[in-house]
Amino acid sequence: SDLDDRISRYGVDSADVRNWMEAQDVVFTNCGDAAAALPKEAPATAPAWLKADRAYQVAAAHFYAMHFAEAETRFLAIGADPTSPWRRYGRYLATRAVIRRATLATPDPKAALTLLAQADATLAGIATDPALAEMAAPATALRHFIAIRTRPMERTRELATAMAKDAMVSNQDLVDYTVLDRKSTRLNSSHVKRS
Repeated sequence: SDLDDRISRYGVDSADVRNWMEAQDVVFTNCGDAAAALPKEAPATAPAWLKADRAYQVAAAHFYAMHFAEAETRFLAIGADPTSPWRRYGRYLATRAVIRRATLATPDPKAALTLLAQADATLAGIATDPALAEMAAPATALRHFIAIRTRPMERTRELATAMAKDAMVSNQDLVDYTVLDRKSTRLNSSHVKRS
């Protein structure tokens, strides 16, 4: 875990590790029903690793608190920081914030679709970026998440074709296909009854 890594590197009695742990506790308070809370900025004298981790912790706290636009901005800054060990995750996590904003915080369906299209385009770039090879699979999974919401019939056909060819599909693909197929069956049944 990240905590074990920090302890092994800097020692269990390190003031910087304690500072990291306290901030991490604050981050996770945003996962419940408590009021939004943000970790304090790292001390000016903190080592570079703690400052980089704190930037990530604050961005994550905004994400969990459903401050999606702020989380996106902060994750993009992390992705643009060549010194951050979290850089490779920056664009991906910023895009997750866009998707959450579209699906949870945007009541206008057209605006939500615009955000999802923006996210899909970004994820396509991430999935094909050799410098972000380890992010290709999660980026593709998020593209599938978007597809079942923006083009469900086409996504159903894609999954059906893949399964018919005995292509490798993930457990999530099977769940998606089942859900989409059931929706399609209900719609068709409703249409037949009205006819």
